[in-house]
Amino acid sequence: MGQRAKATPETVKKAIEQLEKSGRDPTPTAVQAITKGSKTTVYKVLREMQDEDVKKQLKKPLPLLEDIISGRAAKAVEEIYELCKKRADETAYSEYEVMKKRYEGLEKIAAKIDEIEENHRQAAELADEKRKSAESEAEHLRESLSEAKEANKALKEDNSGLKEQLGEALKTVREQSEKLNAMDERLARLSSQLEEITGRLTGITSPKK
Repeated sequence: MGQRAKATPETVKKAIEQLEKSGRDPTPTAVQAITKGSKTTVYKVLREMQDEDVKKQLKKPLPLLEDIISGRAAKAVEEIYELCKKRADETAYSEYEVMKKRYEGLEKIAAKIDEIEENHRQAAELADEKRKSAESEAEHLRESLSEAKEANKALKEDNSGLKEQLGEALKTVREQSEKLNAMDERLARLSSQLEEITGRLTGITSPKK
């Protein structure tokens, strides 16, 4: 049975670039259609890529506060800045965790879809094999039936020839029987005539008293 192509980070990245260049949204379904890989693998690679992006964003250094503000309000602004940064990090991480869970859920759904698709594919291949086997068997039966018909035809022809030969033989037997009967009748007449002649000869040759 044929195997599905496997998606890799390289093929997924190329698919995303291809979709973005064409102005299309690089959704998992669109990426999967290009890579031909399973939904499970595509979702897994996309999630790993998203994890890397989030980690890079969280590790990216922020601009120095001194470069942004100056003066007496620096301390107050610094506290607000730190608070905002903390909340922003918490929000980003929270959103990251939510997206991660969503992707995990999607991965499970994708795995189930892949399993169903694989079962359907195997069932279709099995059905196709059974169909081909049935067609082959039907063709074999048709050939056997054709051969049986030819054999039956030849047998009928042979039987017809035998009937003709038997008819000729019976005709010959009847003719020979008629000839034998005729010869029997002739022999009977000759025997009668011979007895008559013999009786006459006996009367002629017998001495008179």
